[in-house]
Amino acid sequence: RMDTLSNTEKDELYVMRVAEEMYERGIEVEPIDIFKAQSRLFSVVGDRIMPSLVSINKLGEKAADQIVEAAKDGPFISKDDFRQRTKCPQGVIEAMDEMGLLGNLPQSSQISIFDFL
Repeated sequence: RMDTLSNTEKDELYVMRVAEEMYERGIEVEPIDIFKAQSRLFSVVGDRIMPSLVSINKLGEKAADQIVEAAKDGPFISKDDFRQRTKCPQGVIEAMDEMGLLGNLPQSSQISIFDFL
């Protein structure tokens, strides 16, 4: 049956098996922090494991590397700032936002008069 699976499905199956093994061993997963995560390797954070950035759906190695480099220059002030500094496509940014990885970043860094009301 493995020969009928797509490469994506095979990758997902592998990740699910690793997750099952981690669960059985009592290893907990640390939520991804775009300022602490490595681009390609999982990280040990205390007694937990933080997934790499490439484990995010739609995020490839190049984009993950760009995020790590951009994060070294300090916090992102908006989603627009994140997009400009990381060069990530909009689909990746939307996926990361849906996962809560961008926190509560505003869409734009422009200030509105309504921000003061």
